[in-house]
Amino acid sequence: MAWSAVASAVTTIGKLLTDEAVYLWGVEKQVDRLLKELKWMESLLREADVKQHEDERIRLWVSEIRELAYDAEDVIEDFALRIVSKKKGGLYGCIKRSACILNEGWTLHETRSKIEEIFEKITDLVRQLQAYGVKGLRNGDGSSSSIARRELRKPFPHIVDQNIVGLDDGIKKLVSELVEGTQFKVVSIWGMGGLGKTTLAKKLYHHSRVTSRFEHRAFVFVSQQFQTRKVWKDILSDLGKLGENDGMLTDVALASKLFNLLKDEKCLVILDDVWSSEAWDRLRPAFPVARGIHSNSKILLTSRTETIVSHADASVYSYELPILNDEESWELFEKIAFPPSDSTDKTVYGEIKELRQDKGKRRADDTVDGEIKELGQDKGKQCADDTVDKKKKLGKVMVEQCAGLPLAIVVLGGILATKSSLNEWDRVSENVKSYLNRSKVQGQGTREVLALSYDDLPAHLRSCFLYLSQFPEDYVIRVDRLIQLWVAEGLVSSKEEEDGEWGIAEDVAEHYLTELAERCMIQVRSRDVVTSKVETIQMHDLIRDLCLSKAKEENFVFIVDESNAFSLSTIRKVRRVSMHELFETKYIRCPNLRSLSFFNTSELEELYEVEIPSACIEGPFSRLHCFWDILAYYISFLKARGFWVHIFINLKLLRVLNYEGQQTDAYCKLIGDIGNLIHLRFLSLNRLIFTSKKLPSSLGNLRCLQTLDLRIEELGRINVPDVIWRMEELRHLYLPQDCDDKTKLRLDTLRNLLTLENFNTKSCYLKDLSNMTKLRELDIQRRFKIEDFNEEKLDKNPPIIRSKYLHTLTIHGKRIDPRHLAHLLSSCGSICKLIIDDEISKLPEHLPSNLPYIYLARYYLQEDPMPTLEKLPEHRYLSSNLAYISLKECEL
Repeated sequence: MAWSAVASAVTTIGKLLTDEAVYLWGVEKQVDRLLKELKWMESLLREADVKQHEDERIRLWVSEIRELAYDAEDVIEDFALRIVSKKKGGLYGCIKRSACILNEGWTLHETRSKIEEIFEKITDLVRQLQAYGVKGLRNGDGSSSSIARRELRKPFPHIVDQNIVGLDDGIKKLVSELVEGTQFKVVSIWGMGGLGKTTLAKKLYHHSRVTSRFEHRAFVFVSQQFQTRKVWKDILSDLGKLGENDGMLTDVALASKLFNLLKDEKCLVILDDVWSSEAWDRLRPAFPVARGIHSNSKILLTSRTETIVSHADASVYSYELPILNDEESWELFEKIAFPPSDSTDKTVYGEIKELRQDKGKRRADDTVDGEIKELGQDKGKQCADDTVDKKKKLGKVMVEQCAGLPLAIVVLGGILATKSSLNEWDRVSENVKSYLNRSKVQGQGTREVLALSYDDLPAHLRSCFLYLSQFPEDYVIRVDRLIQLWVAEGLVSSKEEEDGEWGIAEDVAEHYLTELAERCMIQVRSRDVVTSKVETIQMHDLIRDLCLSKAKEENFVFIVDESNAFSLSTIRKVRRVSMHELFETKYIRCPNLRSLSFFNTSELEELYEVEIPSACIEGPFSRLHCFWDILAYYISFLKARGFWVHIFINLKLLRVLNYEGQQTDAYCKLIGDIGNLIHLRFLSLNRLIFTSKKLPSSLGNLRCLQTLDLRIEELGRINVPDVIWRMEELRHLYLPQDCDDKTKLRLDTLRNLLTLENFNTKSCYLKDLSNMTKLRELDIQRRFKIEDFNEEKLDKNPPIIRSKYLHTLTIHGKRIDPRHLAHLLSSCGSICKLIIDDEISKLPEHLPSNLPYIYLARYYLQEDPMPTLEKLPEHRYLSSNLAYISLKECEL
């Protein structure tokens, strides 16, 4: 973790030195020297991060270095912020600069002093670390086996749910009870955490006999901190019965709708991870079977304790999930730790490498080449079987320590799947023994085995893993959004991006995610139908507990929930705050805060709601009811404005401001003070509703933005000022669905853009798309029209798209001219996914020849599309609602 803090500081300071040197006038030399010190510390800490688990003193010193890296970053960014504020243009800016010359000199002196103080602390700490044997890694050191492993591993992560062992008996019994049983309407699976209850429930959900028995099915995660209303809505949504206006229903009406649906139709509802009897009591009003009323539906729930199950229904069918026996444990371990690519021992590769180095020292003749060839052919045959046998012997001893718990076995297998040499397996085996000895004292054997998986993570993956701690329990995490956050927070190594081994930063981050999945630290929830890339992930409860524990230990993030909300006001030094329970922002008193996320924005309205005293609306004051309503709204407006002002005025070093939640009313306009957040890399206002539809022009000050999400919930057209062109660092831009077309947006400077959503030719310039040569995903919303289109000589029209990386094109239009659509597609030769949600009359005659996936959403085609589709040799997947085409995926 200290390594990631230093790496972040190196990236930030290096970028300021390279791109914004004008803001560091007067301290360039000190900052350059500080950058060199931090780079050296970055390599030093790769070793120290490992050794801190062996020596408590090193752990404390590593923690201090982490704080020093944060301090260095704060000093430099704060100095740059002050200089920026004094270099604003206009008469006022000129007067302010003239009046602040003396103050600027003091700022320079103060900053230099702070940097020198950091130098002294760094020197002292490094001297102490070296005294205890931490000397830094030599160039070229590292895990060669992990490099070889990367080349041999499959390109996409391993899904835990595919490795199912020991569940056949349970599946058989439970399917029979769900499909054939008439006595029990509530079926339960219970057992300790990590046994595979969710995995078993998912297998039942997708079982062919279950899908044919029930007309509708729902799979909903309940979790420890849940909202009853949200669970009911999620069930209705999964059942396909949630109406557009159901969000306005009262709790009673919502429960009644679900109740009647379950009573009249054949539905299966799976409630995963019910924690308490109280939770069931809160949910049961919507379930006929829980109230003794005849129903064609069934409820399946999973829980950690049997008492919750027995409380649920006196006639419940209860199934206790057993632990794995020795044979099943080993079978599961083998599937993960010994994938097909590990059929030969990679230690042979090391010996061949040594011979090649020896050849460089000796005469370049055929003798060494013969030795290399012979070693490659014979040595591999002789040693591979012996090495695998030794690995299996070590593995069986380690698997025994997992006590039949599938999650522990899967995580252990994930660790060893990244280890190629026998020596590495030996080290892991010794670590397992060490952790188990520790657990005997603490009584937490399972947790200690899981903790080994964290300690085995490379430095670059630890911070990415800890970042997941800020998401709520059972939260389905969108991978594209997670990657954007990782990049914005500086958790992706800039060196790897510069080296180009894994492509741009987003590709590097995707590789990180793959590594975490290979190590079974995350669970893959869904994949892209075409590319098989991971789309959504989740964390197992026990892994999340480990993540939360380590994040707290590292002071990585402060999570605000109902148990600790008021303690936030006492925190002075924290880098990230994650709001799971909405709380007044005025209590956030951390000027160095870098990340602020909200995951329960639906409570914004409740937070600022003003209740009118009954005395004011009764008796002689009743005629003033309208006045009281206006007054209450005005007070709410002022309180909500204060919510934003505190963020924009007091948290100026923010890099991430993220709203993730349900549609909610923000009660005020987005104020111009947002322009103070000049260090912001990520801004999401997704689904917020503002009283003013005009966004402030000060958004143009946010020139460091990489991700801008303006998909504000629309109650009319949103007026977006023409300032986005200033944000040349933008990589992901999400415009409102309906922009006010009075102001057209320039986007021609956004040459780094990878994602563009809700583009239309009424509020944007079509020609600007040709400048986005790195574009990967394009979403066109509503209006698309090519001005001055040459209908006679089609080849004379300039190409619209010039990016060779575009892989996804989505069109939500309003009867786009087929000729314009054809011309657009003619410049999209690299796309692998085409989604058309438009009332088009016919498909273009020529589609990209290697297009594997097409989705057609409307049914206005007047001509049979099959003659066009049959020309696509690479076509594999087709989904459509058209009368001409089967609803199912078909292969042409």
